[in-house]
Amino acid sequence: MTTLKQFASLTTMLIVASAAPAEAEGSFLPDGLFVSLGGGLVGTSLRDDDDRATGGIFSAKLGVPFVEVAAIEAQVDWIPDGDAYVVTVQERMPLLLDLGPVEPYVVAGIGWGEFGRSTQFALRAGGGIDFRVAENVAIGLDVTHVFLFEGVVDYTSFVFGARYGF
Repeated sequence: MTTLKQFASLTTMLIVASAAPAEAEGSFLPDGLFVSLGGGLVGTSLRDDDDRATGGIFSAKLGVPFVEVAAIEAQVDWIPDGDAYVVTVQERMPLLLDLGPVEPYVVAGIGWGEFGRSTQFALRAGGGIDFRVAENVAIGLDVTHVFLFEGVVDYTSFVFGARYGF
């Protein structure tokens, strides 16, 4: 139940942030489609146990802005060591801070995960920071937590990647 409360709180924050004025002149969101690729570390934990494991993760995103200050993304994570992948559809919200070439953001989404032969409902919550290096190119770090409801494993990922906007 605590997981659901945390997700509800984050979703409420995103909705409130969506109501912010659209003076996001410096938003990094491209005008059209964008793609992100990255890799990093993942930490998994068993809910009923203190067992934790770390390994690698690869992530790919495809997104499109739907209003001036938010985007919808489809994200696929692949965890080779765990024979697992997770697919989520999420909202990406820049925090609209004037930090020059740096843009922090939050994400929240829903989807499913496949661990071994088990398909599970998944919720994703987290955030990150992007550094604009060219007009349509940014590099960044995502930190997200994925809650899997029908299983006993959750995971937190730290993914460094690049984004290109078309």
